[in-house]
Amino acid sequence: MNASVPVAAVVVALSFLFGVQGCAQKDAAAPPPAPAPAAEEPAAAAPAAETAAGAAAATTVAAAPAVDGAKVFATYCVTCHGAGGAGDGPAAAGLNPKPASFVSRTFKYDVNGNGTKGDADDIQAIVRDGTAKHGGSPLMAAWPMLSAEQLQAVAAHVHSLGG
Repeated sequence: MNASVPVAAVVVALSFLFGVQGCAQKDAAAPPPAPAPAAEEPAAAAPAAETAAGAAAATTVAAAPAVDGAKVFATYCVTCHGAGGAGDGPAAAGLNPKPASFVSRTFKYDVNGNGTKGDADDIQAIVRDGTAKHGGSPLMAAWPMLSAEQLQAVAAHVHSLGG
């Protein structure tokens, strides 16, 4: 090993690499969620009030739970960006360039070209594609396995971290 490379930096870099791989493999291999059960058809002879009540109950059962952006952030982003989004996660010490701080709300990318850096569409594209695709560092990993709902939720969470 080269003596000029601190052992701590190597340990941080390796833990980051294995941590990212572990998250990606775990989530990529996870089976898709089971579809919501189909609502039963009301009986033809049922009164209109019972049919309306049954439809409302079926809608409640079929509604999917909202995606929690904080949980998505904790799974994919905390390692580098830190729990509070300040760019101070456990792997940040070994990264150059350093991860972005969302607390300062200073975003670099206007992926959609609308003149506003860091809006929800920009954040979703960066998370999905990684920054290398948009001219940034290859250290920001792409997370293409995230659903549209997860991307929307994590973008909203990133915006909530700003001061």
